[in-house]
Amino acid sequence: MSGDFNSTESTGRKWWLIPVGCFGAIVLCCGLPLVLVPIVFGAIKSSTPYQESLARVQASPEVQAVIGQPIEPAFWVNGNIEVNGPNGKASLSYAVSGPQGTATVTLDADKVVDRWTFNVLKVVQAGEGDAIDLLAEDDGSDGPASDVAPIENDETDE
Repeated sequence: MSGDFNSTESTGRKWWLIPVGCFGAIVLCCGLPLVLVPIVFGAIKSSTPYQESLARVQASPEVQAVIGQPIEPAFWVNGNIEVNGPNGKASLSYAVSGPQGTATVTLDADKVVDRWTFNVLKVVQAGEGDAIDLLAEDDGSDGPASDVAPIENDETDE
């Protein structure tokens, strides 16, 4: 009797494995991106280049005149940030909006010895062709107290 298995009995007891397995696969395929997207965007949005660029956009009188105040960022961020120890590179694009319209912020920054430097920081109003260069607004000072400084014109090949 110990070796005698009734095939209908064993199959009847495990019928639930198929729908549970399918449901698990669906949850894994659909649920994993729903969990990862906020984590990735949260990491990008907490980065120094993103935070500093947003602060500069929100403080810019020229951007305030174009899209109004308050200036709020959109959820979606395009681009990437690569950091390797004290060095890195960031290339991001994200939308901001105000009561008078929306605009796209584009930034390119390099990190050398733990210090981020913007190469590009521009805002383009939706539907307009002219960009507001936020680096040109700097008056030569170090700008707001932060790790991100405006681009310096001395180029070195290292």
